[in-house]
Amino acid sequence: VGMVKSLYFIMRIFFHKLRYRHALMILLGMGKNMEST
Repeated sequence: VGMVKSLYFIMRIFFHKLRYRHALMILLGMGKNMEST
């Protein structure tokens, strides 16, 4: 159970960082689109 809990915790952190980076890239893309138009 402890092993699964730690794995779930690591996956949660990984997905959180991935989502954060993805949101940042979307915001950057939107900023570039606003500059071009």
